[in-house]
Amino acid sequence: MDFNADHFSLFDFQPTFRLDQALLDRRYLEMQSKVHPDRFASAGEAEKRLSLQWATRVNEAYQTLRKPLARARYLLHLAEYDLGSENNALMPADFLVEQMEWREAVAEARAAGEHHELGVCTTTCNVRCVNAMWKSPCCSTIGMIWNRPLIAYDD
Repeated sequence: MDFNADHFSLFDFQPTFRLDQALLDRRYLEMQSKVHPDRFASAGEAEKRLSLQWATRVNEAYQTLRKPLARARYLLHLAEYDLGSENNALMPADFLVEQMEWREAVAEARAAGEHHELGVCTTTCNVRCVNAMWKSPCCSTIGMIWNRPLIAYDD
């Protein structure tokens, strides 16, 4: 294993936004079974330290790749594109209001035990968030960087 490999290479994936989540989960478990510190409990201090470093590296890579927004940011990082996120703390008010409405709808569905409605709320929220992300300037840039258009999901 190459400690300097990017997160995608670590799990033997091509750097792309769409990932097979089940395959990512399976590869993560395989990697953890090889490097987890418990396997090195009776090893020397150097091996224990290396195991801990690898387990931390694998966890960090997995957490980044399993979350779509973190994965998108990481792809931009690999492409050396500066998001300027430290200078961009403001979101449009209508976006924030919509987020609050969705959270209230999800909370109401949970409280009422309406599992079907909860699924509908969650799916609608996810689709709209992904569409909003695709329309943003940074996603246009991702498409240009990887030389292929990005496809939005239907509402």
